[in-house]
Parts: sequence; structure tokens; C-alpha cells
Amino acid sequence: MDAQEHARRRRALMRMMGEDAIAILPAAPHAVRNRDVEYPYRQDSDLLYLTGFPEPEAIAVICPEREHGEYVLFVRERDPEREVWHGARCGIEGAVERFGADDAFPIGDADDILPGMIEGRERIYCTMGLYPSFDQKVMSWVNEVRSHARAGSHAPHEFIALDYVLHDMRLFKSRDEVRAMHKAARISVAAHERAMRVCRPGMHEYELEAEFWHEFRRNGAEPAYGLIVGGGANACVLHYTENADELADGDLVLIDAGAECEGYAADITRTFPVNGRFSDAQRAVYEIVLAAQKAAIEEVRPGRHWNDAHDTSRAHPDRGPDRAGPARGRARRQSRGRVVQALLHAPRGPLARHGRARRRRLQGRRPVARARARHVPDHRARALHPAGRRHPGAPARHRRAHRGRHPRDPRGPRGADRRAAQGAGRHRGVDADAPLRRGHGP
Repeated sequence: MDAQEHARRRRALMRMMGEDAIAILPAAPHAVRNRDVEYPYRQDSDLLYLTGFPEPEAIAVICPEREHGEYVLFVRERDPEREVWHGARCGIEGAVERFGADDAFPIGDADDILPGMIEGRERIYCTMGLYPSFDQKVMSWVNEVRSHARAGSHAPHEFIALDYVLHDMRLFKSRDEVRAMHKAARISVAAHERAMRVCRPGMHEYELEAEFWHEFRRNGAEPAYGLIVGGGANACVLHYTENADELADGDLVLIDAGAECEGYAADITRTFPVNGRFSDAQRAVYEIVLAAQKAAIEEVRPGRHWNDAHDTSRAHPDRGPDRAGPARGRARRQSRGRVVQALLHAPRGPLARHGRARRRRLQGRRPVARARARHVPDHRARALHPAGRRHPGAPARHRRAHRGRHPRDPRGPRGADRRAAQGAGRHRGVDADAPLRRGHGP
């Protein structure tokens, strides 16, 4: 992202702030890994968005209509000894030349200079609550101005969360931003395809993770977040990051990984079979989730609410068919909706083998026998559903309930009528689409 892009953003922010306001943004602090070892540094997203400045221990100040410059950076000074250990610093001169600051000061002078910049302003825009230690510094600068109120100093009386304004700006992407997002997406897609090609039973989750690191770094990107590679039951842990178990034959593996380029991230989650082939149950669940995803994508259009896609993805499986048949009953729909909501992150297991029987059982209804062909001879129908024997999919406890369900079962109620009608119906075919219920013939 070039300096002109950042300058355009700062101008837009100042128009929204007004002339009597000031915005103060801190750099993200270092995160210690252990002892004197730190995690790789990642700049605060808001400061990065407005300045592009990548170093820690910095403060950006945006002060509309300030006579000596509207954009000021407080940064670390150059230090040859420290730079030997941690790399080159931008310094005060670099803040002006490379990052377009109107003025720059050493970070150690902030306590002396910032109270004077705050004086006379009505409102302060800042990142409240994100960095508590910095919030205390802002209040100390304001209190410094208030302490000179008798001398005519005027302190701000209004504090406004900067993200209230700034995050609305970030919703609208420029061409450079879209380009960076496309690049991150392309690299992420290539990494997922690479992992799918090399995945084999017996590999470990961290081996697939390594494929992502390789693809990201060879393209000048880095992971946008902690990579999730979960095989089998590990896929059910929403933020699983151990990535240490062996991948088993017949299991699914879930990978949630995306690249970051120039501060812009991709976020892709995919689930696929470790051995390269879905089982029937896995495919059925996968197709339900895929249908929900496609329905959600269809909702992403100009003029639609941003949450429509999410709501559609949650509701879609309750409206559409699946391999287990239509879901009926409010309690069942609610339960199934919760399951599918989880499936949208990670498939949690196979569908029931006999979906219709389970669905009716949950509704408190007895399974309904259906013949398996359009026209079935009488002797064939008896073989499919012999009297007093449960049909496929029905649990053993329903065995007695099935007695009398078949129209030719002499042991059911109205058995005399059924025996009398057997002669008339002996040579008729059975309609496979007509449910065989108590008291109803084929």
C-alpha cells in the first residue's frame, strides 16, 4: 500500500472528525513468548490502516487544521547498538520521508508534547479499552491540561471510540485494498490445494500445517491467524491449534487457514477425507453444508443486509432436502438447526443410517412402512414386510407396534375384516408411494 493511499484515508478521517478534534492511535505492544524471546511483531490494524507504519513503540496523532502539521508520528530513535540485535529502525527522518508524516518526534518526548497538542480541542478519538496502559497515558495528558485551567487552558470534554468512525471507513475497499485481498485469497487457495494433494493416512496434522507455511512464505505472505488442522474428532474443537495427532484412514480432516498480505487477510475453511474418498455418510453431510454455503453466497448482493448470508446458511438445511428425508416438527427443526450450525464449521459425524426412522422416533411417531417398488407382487410384499417383523431401520422396541400395520396381517385389529379382504387384494400390486398405515389398504 503506497503513501498516497494512507494520506487519502487520513484526509477522509479528518473530514469526519471535524476541526476541533484530535485522534491518538498507539502501536500494538510487543508480545513476549518466553523470557527475552518475543513473538513476531504485528502492528495494530487501525494504525496500520492510517499510516502503514510497521514498528512498535509508536504513536500516531491526527490533528485537523494544526498549523505545524496535521499528521504527527512519535517513533523510536535510531540506535545502532539495538539495531544490531533487532534490525534497522525507521527513525524520525524515515517517519517523514517514507511514511509521509508532517512532523515526527522521539517516542520519549510524547509526555511533553502531546498535552500541548490536546489543549484547545473539544473531542479526543482514541482506542478506548484496547490497551489499558495507553488509556491511562491519555488521561494523564488530559489531566495535565486541566491542571492549567486557571491559566486559560481548555481540555477536551468528550472522548469518542475511534473504531466508531474508522471501522465504518474500513468497510469500503479501494482498488489497492481489493488487489491485496485477491492476492491473499489466491495464495490461500493454492495452499489448501497443496494440502489436499499431499494428504495421506498416517501423516500428522503438523505435516499438513507445514505445507501451508511453505506456500505462504514462498509467496511473501504469512499466516493471518493460528492455523487449524484437525483430523477426526479434533475437527469439532473450534479453535484447535495443537495440530499434533496422526491422521487416520476413513476420517475427515478440517483445515482453517488463510494468508495475510500487506495487512489484508484471507480466511478459508475446508473439510475433506484423509484418504481422498468420502464415505456415503460423510458425503451426505458435506453436501448439506455445501448447499448451505452456496445459498449464503447467493445472498451476497448490493442492497442486502450484511447478516443475510449468515441467516440463510443457518436456515437453509431446514428448508432443503437431504439424504435423510425432510425434517418435520418444531423441536426437530430446532435441534437439527443447531447441529447444522456446528457443521458449517466442521462436520461432526455421519448421518443416521436410517434417517426416517430416527426422525419419526424423535417426533414421537412410529415408523411407517413403505414398499420398495412401484408394483410388488403379493408374495414379494410379504417377504419385504412379513407380519410381526420389524422392517429395516425400525428399532426392536417397535416390533409389536408393527403388528397389524400391514393390510394383510391377520394379527392386527380389524383382523377379521382384513382376512375377509385378502382374497380381493391377493393379486393386486402395491403402490410404493402410498404409505401402509393402520386401517388403510394399498
